[in-house]
Amino acid sequence: MEMTDPAASMAVHELWKHLDGDTRGHLVRVGQLAYDLARHIGLTAEERADSGLAGLLNDIGKLWIPHKVVAKADLVEGLIDLERRRLGARAA
Repeated sequence: MEMTDPAASMAVHELWKHLDGDTRGHLVRVGQLAYDLARHIGLTAEERADSGLAGLLNDIGKLWIPHKVVAKADLVEGLIDLERRRLGARAA
């Protein structure tokens, strides 16, 4: 995958330095899968690059979540469920 957009390159760099190895590996796999899918369906080189970049950035929101929370998927799911219930109770 080729990244020609300097802002995108910086975003990936910022994301990269804050994530653990497992998450980095996940991002690479998702980026490659997105790129391969784009190639398979006949997208242009630019569209393939954009798709791969989108895959790399799919977890950028994790920058604002403490690592100890991100690393515990069950805890994250529990927090999401708790927040949904809190928002649902407030709406009622």
